[in-house]
Amino acid sequence: MSMPIITIQEKITNQVVFNEFSMARSFRKNFIEAASQGSNIYANKVFCAWDFGIATDEAAKLKAKSIHTEFKVCANHYIYIFICYG
Repeated sequence: MSMPIITIQEKITNQVVFNEFSMARSFRKNFIEAASQGSNIYANKVFCAWDFGIATDEAAKLKAKSIHTEFKVCANHYIYIFICYG
């Protein structure tokens, strides 16, 4: 029984297919799955952003404005991703 000889072209084809699957898996892991975890970011900001050591009303208003700005930045980021990547 003779062993099949794998040509250089077959090796290159196999490597290209392997690289395509590897890149698709990496894209799914780093972009698609990461983007779907956006709700965790909002929950963290809602429950963890406030500094309970704030002592004055002015500092509290400034911190509230800062958190509000962070929400707007996150929302704009997700809108951008949705527009660019569907």
